[in-house]
Amino acid sequence: MVSKCEAVLTLDILKERLDYNKDTGKFTWRYQENRGRKGSDVGFKERGYLIISLHINQRSYKYKAHRLAWFFVYGEHPEHSLDHINHDRMDNSISNLRLVTAGENCRNQKLKSSNKSGQTGVYLDKARGKWVAKITYNGKGVFGGRYLVKEEAIEKAKALYKQYGFHQNHGGK
Repeated sequence: MVSKCEAVLTLDILKERLDYNKDTGKFTWRYQENRGRKGSDVGFKERGYLIISLHINQRSYKYKAHRLAWFFVYGEHPEHSLDHINHDRMDNSISNLRLVTAGENCRNQKLKSSNKSGQTGVYLDKARGKWVAKITYNGKGVFGGRYLVKEEAIEKAKALYKQYGFHQNHGGK
């Protein structure tokens, strides 16, 4: 669904004000705007994403750079979520972006900092002294078993992720 901010921005306005390098994912000013000089990088970091602020019709609008990159290259605002394939929200190269549903986006998450096993879907059941392989798919747990050896639990979790269509980068750093 296109946001109100996106509805205001036309492709002509975007390309008139910004240049985009699809290989590096960088946006630069085409001319002097506010504090930005022609040719200088555009945007600021907010919650891990690159945000670009544009003045249109005497109002300021904030856009996520990855959504602008998609619009710049394909000429239409993305209808769904965009996934940063390599988990780096600042890498807005077009080859790192893919159009996904919210569910598909959840199947390509980076390893959480609180993870102690080093693999998503694997944890130690301290009461039993065994490693557990358990993934979540569509909000439901899929149990893969308990193992004495952590590597066996990791193999099972990876197999479950593959079986349920998770992206190959899911659980990566």
